[in-house]
Amino acid sequence: MEQKDNYYTSQHRNWRAKMTNNYDNSGLILQLKESIRRDFLVALTTKPKGHLAFFIRKGHLSITHEEIRIPLNSMEPACEPASGKGLSRPGVKTLLDMLENALTNIEHIDHGEIQIDYVAAPDGTYVDGNLTIKRAKHFGLH
Repeated sequence: MEQKDNYYTSQHRNWRAKMTNNYDNSGLILQLKESIRRDFLVALTTKPKGHLAFFIRKGHLSITHEEIRIPLNSMEPACEPASGKGLSRPGVKTLLDMLENALTNIEHIDHGEIQIDYVAAPDGTYVDGNLTIKRAKHFGLH
């Protein structure tokens, strides 16, 4: 029986072919920037510091998650106060530009995790942060 391609499968195949031939991080950078703007903008603009994590599979953004760290020390509150101001729009742009610059200058990330920590100044400007890349390699039995 002959299988007919419908519009979705042919478009999906074309998209995957274009995306899998990308051996620098340019496609991943675009996906990260879009995800940060779409999924994490509220957290970035309301929390003075935070931690974001992204899982990468076959060079593409696969899973995003925001990590919440709760101190177990009874002397500290379990949640950050809601009154803290996060990054301003220019602060978010600075963070995204620094992320792009860092990922442009490293070897292609095929599989692993990207973690972003950031700290905002009281006026909302970007102060400090870290980009952590955890590369994963899977070993198969031959």
